[in-house]
Amino acid sequence: MIEIVKEWIGSIISISFLVILVKLIVPNSNLKKYIYSILGLITIIVIFKPLVNNSNMENVLLDATKNIELNASNYNYTDISNYEEINKNNIKEAFKEKLETSIIKLIQENTNNKKENIIVNVEITKEYNIEKVVINCEDTNKEEIRNMVSSNYDIPKDKIIIN
Repeated sequence: MIEIVKEWIGSIISISFLVILVKLIVPNSNLKKYIYSILGLITIIVIFKPLVNNSNMENVLLDATKNIELNASNYNYTDISNYEEINKNNIKEAFKEKLETSIIKLIQENTNNKKENIIVNVEITKEYNIEKVVINCEDTNKEEIRNMVSSNYDIPKDKIIIN
């Protein structure tokens, strides 16, 4: 009985070292969460193995490991510059959407146009410079809107187009 407990504790310690080692080695990718899930499954199996003691678990574990290996070989790893470009585009898109939403809110709060029929489209360069702001709204005082947007966001008036 003591041998079984020693073996069980040794297995838990071994799986702990394996988990730490894998966390240090695995790169940040979409595959990371699957690997951690499998490690969690293995840890649970090791902890409950004395209670279950079923050899079928090993076959399930081997099948899961083979599936992970197959998925890992199908995964297309790309270089880090691709991720940087994607990240820059995501930041640029978030900046653009936030600016558009902010301009719509400014127009709604400071004019009689409280409806949701205001459409703003902002064009931004790679360096985050604003090329053009196109505003579609039904407000008749276009010059007031142009002045308001220009003064609040420091955008030259000639870059603001109101339809």
